Amino acid sequence: MRVVIVTESYPPDVNGVAHCALQTARHLVRRGHHPLVIAPAPPPGVRVPTDGPAPVVSIPSLPVS
Repeated sequence: MRVVIVTESYPPDVNGVAHCALQTARHLVRRGHHPLVIAPAPPPGVRVPTDGPAPVVSIPSLPVS
């Protein structure tokens, strides 16, 4: 099954949301599914890991206050 994970945070961010989204993608892959992660793009100059369990689509975002 193809699954989309839409999240507000994903590695290289280090927080609970990013960790849970990453673990969810890993578990889905182990079960034979094909996840796709949609997450905000990191700030300029921050390297996005490419060795994760699922492809990541990074979208531009603005902070909301």
